[in-house]
Amino acid sequence: MKRTSLSILFLIFQPLASFSQNQPGCLLWEVSMPGSVHRSYLLGTFHEVNSTFFRSIPHAAEKLKQCKVLFVEQTAPDAHGGSQRKAVENLSMKKTWDVRLWNTLLNADQKTIFGNFIEKSQDSSWYRSSPLLLLLTLNRIYSQNFCDTTARSSNQTMDGYIENFAVENHLQTRSLDTDQMAIIENASNDNGSGRDLMYAEACSDLMDKMLRDDASQCSFMEDYRNFKLDYQFDTELKNINISSSFLLDRNKKWIQTLDQAFKDTSCFVAVGIRHLFYQEGLVRQLRQRGYSVEPVVPDRP
Repeated sequence: MKRTSLSILFLIFQPLASFSQNQPGCLLWEVSMPGSVHRSYLLGTFHEVNSTFFRSIPHAAEKLKQCKVLFVEQTAPDAHGGSQRKAVENLSMKKTWDVRLWNTLLNADQKTIFGNFIEKSQDSSWYRSSPLLLLLTLNRIYSQNFCDTTARSSNQTMDGYIENFAVENHLQTRSLDTDQMAIIENASNDNGSGRDLMYAEACSDLMDKMLRDDASQCSFMEDYRNFKLDYQFDTELKNINISSSFLLDRNKKWIQTLDQAFKDTSCFVAVGIRHLFYQEGLVRQLRQRGYSVEPVVPDRP
């Protein structure tokens, strides 16, 4: 999701120890429990990044091969397009919104941007998506076409690539979500007028950037690709303007599943990077349950 649109609060003044913990320089974490022989791994993915980026994450492929089970957000029949993207596309086809509803949210300048975007794309179906669904779609388009411009052999998601890789290496694959379509739909329907206005503004901003070939909104992906993320472990989700259906509710459900799975066998978990962020993220929640969760950093030369 667009970083500024979600009003993410950055912690400017932090103790040095906290800063080091929040910025460990990794995407992959090792999970273990004292007294257990099992080692599991937690990887934060970026759905829109070039799928083959997985191969460049230090030790990720090696650690995945050592595990017995792969957990992803939701397994895809062919692990190609990505279940979240399919859910967005399917919900967009429901045509729950129209021009009239959008005009209640957009100011004059935003209406002009929206109209220009539709004219350039020659596709008026953009009006049929709710603000949240449209933002998810536009963010994917922007990320893949303006931020990560490396050569792609397909539009496969990073998550789909990992799932295929796991199947090729004879891992069991399991879903953490049962129905991503329902999750996205509930989050979309749960938005009050304030969030709809925020998402509509974010949509207009992304459209404007794409119309102007402006790649200035790529800093989060760049930080991800360079392993320079701030996980903001000291920040509570209540201070982040994100629908609870996307992060908090799912994290609470997932942690129950993963806690039991980690006790039974070695698992590799590949989920969206935001699920590892914040006090309520998977890293902090696992630590609170007694697990050691340590960064897997690149080997030093």
